[in-house]
Amino acid sequence: MVKSMSIEIKLGGVTLPALCKISEIDHTFIGSLNYMGVAYFWSQKHPQKVRLTKASINSRRKVHNALVNEGLDLNGDTGIHRSIINIVLERKEQEGE
Repeated sequence: MVKSMSIEIKLGGVTLPALCKISEIDHTFIGSLNYMGVAYFWSQKHPQKVRLTKASINSRRKVHNALVNEGLDLNGDTGIHRSIINIVLERKEQEGE
């Protein structure tokens, strides 16, 4: 059994080289539940790019993991994709995140 640990990572004040390295590592986790929410998992042409870019790390991770759990293409833009993104991001906006 794999034990997991949860820590909250706020990256304020982190240096650019450190952020680049964290993003590089996180990029290797895209498509798995190990994804941390730092790296961009969407393409530059994705219709929801602006919303996902502005989203918190926690919200990005939740969107990513919901898409992965549903077996959806992370670059897809179907009604199901938009529903998941809307539900996660609107819930976070209501919680003040």
